[in-house]
Amino acid sequence: MEIGLRILALMIDFIFCYFLSNLVTYSTGFVMQTVPDFFAVTFSPLLMGAFILVPVVYFAIPTGLWGRTPGKFILRLKVEYCGKPPGIMRALGRETLKLLSIACPLGILFNLCQICYTGSVWYDDLCGTGVTHSPLVKLTQTQKNWRKIMKQK
Repeated sequence: MEIGLRILALMIDFIFCYFLSNLVTYSTGFVMQTVPDFFAVTFSPLLMGAFILVPVVYFAIPTGLWGRTPGKFILRLKVEYCGKPPGIMRALGRETLKLLSIACPLGILFNLCQICYTGSVWYDDLCGTGVTHSPLVKLTQTQKNWRKIMKQK
């Protein structure tokens, strides 16, 4: 697996998620200004919860349903569990663990090292999922055989 594609897909997804969380924050702030003060004080913790829930929901729902977030779709990456999309609950666990590991600089370093050496990350191993890349160009059977022969040499 190309580590650069996974990192670039994550950066694209963070940009999408940033704009989505800004939209949620703006709309929540607009609602808070129009309701009475009592409701604004009561529901203000929801605004803080949005900062946590928006990234988890943004990453978990597309991954669970289609195996791809918009960033993975652009770069032709797909999260799979037994050859199909992982499902909402498995994707929710996977994406929550991923976001928790990315929240810490040491976690980022650990994930990068593990991807370089094993081609997988601990949260993929724990959830039983894997990330695959479908190249734009499909190889013929002769080309695949040639690559197998050249790898053996």
